[in-house]
Amino acid sequence: MGRKAFHGGSSSRRWRRWLRHRRRPRGPLIYCLEEIDQPSGTVLSDVAIHSGGRAADAFQPEFRSDLLGGMVVLHHTGVVYERGGAENALYSRYSESRKTRKVALTFIPHYAWANRQASSMQVWNLVQT
Repeated sequence: MGRKAFHGGSSSRRWRRWLRHRRRPRGPLIYCLEEIDQPSGTVLSDVAIHSGGRAADAFQPEFRSDLLGGMVVLHHTGVVYERGGAENALYSRYSESRKTRKVALTFIPHYAWANRQASSMQVWNLVQT
C-alpha cells in the first residue's frame, strides 16, 4: 500500500502556529519564560515574541542580583493573543486576524527554572510576524 496524501481540512490554529515557534538563545545559554515572572493572568501558550528589528535591540539584558545569587534576565515587549471561544476548539475557521495586546516579558536562563517555586515554563515561543 502506498501512502495517501492529506488534502484539505483545517487543523487547530495552535498546531499551525507551532510551525512559527522560536527559542531565545543568548550566548551559550537558552532562555525561557517562567510564569511567575510574567504579568498576572498571562498564559504562556498565548505569548508571542515581536520579531521586528534586530534581536539585540529587542531584548534588553538586566543583571538581577536578587535571583539565585545573581543572573542576567532578558526583557522584551511581546504580545499576548486574546482568546476567543472558537479558538479553544480543535477545529475552527481559519483567520489571520487575531486581537493582541502588548505585554512586558521577562526571560530567565533555562537552568534557573523552578528554583523559586513550581510554575509553568516555556522555551519555544511564537513569533509575531
